[in-house]
Amino acid sequence: MSNAPEKDLAGLEQQLAAPDLQNTNAKIQGSTSVLKSKKTETKKNEKAPKQQKSVEDNSKQQGKFVELPGAEMGKVVVRFPPEASGYLHIGHAKAALLNQHYQLAFNGRLIMRFDDTNPAKEKEDFEKVILEDVEMLKIKPDIFTYTSDHFDKMLDICENGMLKEGLAYVDDTDGDKIRLEREQRIDSINRNNSIEKNLELWKQMVLGTEIGIKCCVRAKIDMQSANGCLRDPTIYRCKPESHPRTGDKYKVYPCYDLACPIIDSLEGVTHCLRTTEYTDRDAQYYWFCDALKLGTRSNETRPYVWSYSRLNMTNTVLSKRKLTWFVEQGHVDGWDDPRMPTVRGVFRRGMQVEALKQFIVAQGSSRTVTAMQWDKIWSLNRSIVDSIAPRHTALLLSNSNKENVVLSYPPVEVVVENVEKPYKIDNVPKHPKNSQLGLKNCVWAAPTILINYSDAELLEVGRRATFINWGNLLITRIERNQNNNKIERIHAVSDLENTDFKSTVKVTWLPKTDYSESEEVLPILVPVVCVYFDHLISKAVLAKDDDFKQYLNTENSRWELQMIGDSELKDLKKGDVIQLQRRGYFICDSTYQPYNIHTGKETPLVLFNIPDGHTKSETSITTSNFKDKKSKKKESIAVATTKTSDSANTKKVTKLGLEVLKISENLGEWYSQVLVKGEMIEYYDVSGCYVLRPWAYRIWELIQEWFDARIKRKPLNIRNCYFPMFVSQGALEREKEHIADFAPEVAWVTKSGETDLAEPIAIRPTSETGMYPAFAKWIQSYRDLPLKLNQWNSVVRWEFKHPQPFLRTREFLWQEGHNAYATREEAERDVLITLGYYEYVYKNMLAVPVIKGKKTEKEKFAGGIFTTTCEAYVASSGRAIQGATSHYLGTNFAKMFDVHFEHPDTHEKSFVHQISFGMTTRTIGVMVMVHGDDRGLVLPPRVASIQVIIVPCGVGVSTANEVKDNLTRTCLDVCNRLKGDSLIETDDENDNSVIQHRNSSLMIRADTDLRDNYSPGWKFNHWELKGVPLRLEIGPKDLDRNQMVAVRRDNGDKLTIPLEGRPNDGGNDKMVVRITELLNQIQQDMYNKAEQEMKENVVICRKWSECAAQLAAKHLLLIPFCGRPICEDNIKRDTTLDDGTADVGASTMGAKSLCVPFEQPKGADILKSNDQCIHPECGQPAGSFTLFGRSY
Repeated sequence: MSNAPEKDLAGLEQQLAAPDLQNTNAKIQGSTSVLKSKKTETKKNEKAPKQQKSVEDNSKQQGKFVELPGAEMGKVVVRFPPEASGYLHIGHAKAALLNQHYQLAFNGRLIMRFDDTNPAKEKEDFEKVILEDVEMLKIKPDIFTYTSDHFDKMLDICENGMLKEGLAYVDDTDGDKIRLEREQRIDSINRNNSIEKNLELWKQMVLGTEIGIKCCVRAKIDMQSANGCLRDPTIYRCKPESHPRTGDKYKVYPCYDLACPIIDSLEGVTHCLRTTEYTDRDAQYYWFCDALKLGTRSNETRPYVWSYSRLNMTNTVLSKRKLTWFVEQGHVDGWDDPRMPTVRGVFRRGMQVEALKQFIVAQGSSRTVTAMQWDKIWSLNRSIVDSIAPRHTALLLSNSNKENVVLSYPPVEVVVENVEKPYKIDNVPKHPKNSQLGLKNCVWAAPTILINYSDAELLEVGRRATFINWGNLLITRIERNQNNNKIERIHAVSDLENTDFKSTVKVTWLPKTDYSESEEVLPILVPVVCVYFDHLISKAVLAKDDDFKQYLNTENSRWELQMIGDSELKDLKKGDVIQLQRRGYFICDSTYQPYNIHTGKETPLVLFNIPDGHTKSETSITTSNFKDKKSKKKESIAVATTKTSDSANTKKVTKLGLEVLKISENLGEWYSQVLVKGEMIEYYDVSGCYVLRPWAYRIWELIQEWFDARIKRKPLNIRNCYFPMFVSQGALEREKEHIADFAPEVAWVTKSGETDLAEPIAIRPTSETGMYPAFAKWIQSYRDLPLKLNQWNSVVRWEFKHPQPFLRTREFLWQEGHNAYATREEAERDVLITLGYYEYVYKNMLAVPVIKGKKTEKEKFAGGIFTTTCEAYVASSGRAIQGATSHYLGTNFAKMFDVHFEHPDTHEKSFVHQISFGMTTRTIGVMVMVHGDDRGLVLPPRVASIQVIIVPCGVGVSTANEVKDNLTRTCLDVCNRLKGDSLIETDDENDNSVIQHRNSSLMIRADTDLRDNYSPGWKFNHWELKGVPLRLEIGPKDLDRNQMVAVRRDNGDKLTIPLEGRPNDGGNDKMVVRITELLNQIQQDMYNKAEQEMKENVVICRKWSECAAQLAAKHLLLIPFCGRPICEDNIKRDTTLDDGTADVGASTMGAKSLCVPFEQPKGADILKSNDQCIHPECGQPAGSFTLFGRSY
């Protein structure tokens, strides 16, 4: 993320002006350009030089990473070349992460290349899957390529560089015989073919004839070599299958052994990392390099092969063929089954990316091949999830039929005799050591509570037990069944004043809900299914000759426990990680759904157990009084009393935070609270008008600064101006069609004091009618064109619908541009260029993805020819919102206002072609809706007024003054370094990106919170509510360790950053560089998250019967549509649910057209010639896929 966005916009204007309206986002296309810059050649010596010092030297536990031979900082290029024939497993993850490690360690480049040399295995679906897996691993390749990008080059090399040079020959020997001859070191009968015969057979292969199919090309190396890989390996084979990318263009395909060295050299790879199982092929790799003189020509390199150990895991197979067998045979639910060692499988089971990275780092680049135990990786994972997992409670109802699970009895009732009615227990933290997770909302004590039967067995009459998050209860009586002696009920009295918890039994519990009496008081308990998993393979390490099918454990590898959980579990989302107290860690796989009138039942919450790295079976925690000794010592137990003393704490308590969750039914209330408590707006005493506070207005300023600077430069060269806000009635009357859409919203001034005006004056709803009379005066000749003007102003539209700040207001700020041209081509070009600028604002500044397209005839700008738009999507409401528009007005307005010029050739009167384009403060509202969460605003770094807030913490009354002073000085010093205040001041600032450059130094918008009347916790919540992207926490202990803790607002991740000193040589400050990189990552991660939400919710719908259900699922629909306004009205009418709801913003509103996307579905989803408009009453041919949905 650079200071100036110009780099990202290189060539944007030319691309946007292309007739096919192509998207400017970087995509993986059929032929991806490879690295063009000249790479430094590595040493040609095949022997590795002496191993050098480790690349990294940090305090984390990690293996030794040996520095790559011949590596130079900034010049290392590595590659990750998966075959698109399956899902990535953790072995691939090691390869990818190891390459990424050296990419980052040497500030180099990482190429991701799809090895698509085998058309029989290559599938486009797997390409998409692999790209998603790489994204899940948070790996960011610098470039994407395909082996097939170089097929023509390799054909030329094979024919002219090898066959004609006698380095290869064509062999029509049977495949089995070839294998036998290679084993026996016998030359093929074709080894000494003439060049002419080889070329003749090669031609047959290229054509794919019957003769050619029987042939292959073999490299002529050494049939007597002790290394079998050098015994004339096959380098080309004839395959008649169609290739997913190249179709039937080729009939011959290179083998991996030939393709690798050639493409590595062509793409500038300096170091080829691969596992030790390929060691025998290294000599072959270098033979091709030498024989083909790779690296001796410009833009080529001679790669160095570096081996590392393959990842082997106990009780696991990593062969794609074997994993495919598990899927095809139905032993698992799919490639993402939690028992599968795929990237998706382990992530679905609760593996965190950071744990996987730490696991790979711990191994380093070792060449020792060992079978690693899963306990190691899950133990690392536990240390990560422990700090982020909110604590919840669940009680066991029944076991599954798993053999080694002891049968459990239902929960036991505990009657608390001195508790007369239910009451809520306040101030119970969701996590005992992480206050940032907040407090629980629904912890209720009740006269009757439920506990696990296993816990009931531990209770004794006359002894106290600690009921977690409540306090001590004294057991007074235990009732048992006379026949089987099983406990049926327990009686107790609360003894909350007793705080001796050291020698008591710890019990998890839930209030008993009596639906007949307490439904309105007590929240319901949530049915939960806890799913546990074991290995698919029963044998730890399979021998080479072992048949894995003989060691299947599929029948006993999955079992379920039926449980009942606390009411807050109903709010879990898929992927949320939690801890069930005294049971372990779990990840939400399927959310709870309340009682459904159609099915007659509720859908339980499904939780997958996350292994914690203990070798013992997870079942043990379901049959015994599980206690985590380590956490027992560290985690305090929240205790509540029945009464709260107002005088217990004299410190002022300020109500902070949101009272409504974003995911709740009242999204509008959440939005209002976020804006007010986040200090974005203040309500005004005129309905529909709002005060923009500095925190919000700065966002608009940053957008304005970038956009204003951009449009003033080539190719637009627009100038700013200002027209009055008042428009005469006569001007409005001149364009009745245009103003018709705004007529109900036009505000009029009718009085001056107590005197009626002679004629009402309108307050502009838009400026065409006010500006174009002036255009008619200024434009007389073609020499006056083009005329390009822009103004930043406010407009008034007296909305009658329910107003919402930023989204629908009666007065709003905007930018509006109005240009006039001599030709239509010029006008249409600039329409697309300005639309591209709007896309850039949303994507690169606000981190919001948009869909670019053309408005339908019904929805276009009144009086114009066509309207282009950027449409955003708000996942929480399932509704779209128009982000910005750019219109081609044609000559319509010019004719109405007589804006003409004398044509230079015909000398006749010609009307100008006009465009208009606009963007409003609605951009801010869209950003808030897309990124905000239940803790408040989440601001992208590029538009945050404060990007980094520094908070001193860990200071108490007993802290020495000198320590406090030192801490304050450090905080101020860090802030000054981030802001660059110590440098020479200049008025030339550009705050539109995360960093600014001043005197070659990095600049960040930072501030410190040194207020002493608020606690650090209050400050944390305050700045989180305001959405500051990054918080730096510095305490006395941090000073001792020379570090600070960075906390990301977008995902809550915590990182430790060294407090390095200022550079003495005038170079970049390493600390500032690290913070800058982190802000860049936050910006990108926020966009990626929003983009994924949009992709998941834009669906193709070809059947009318499915539209209502898709809309109810909060989807936007790409539907075949004829484009007729009457049909559009019918679609909106027939997708509206008539339930008496007055608010059209409710989930009952019908679908309206949003745009015809420039990027239409491709491949199997392409619009077919016989496709008809989706509405059943239409019957007209569909002109395109059109985006429909509910909207703001």
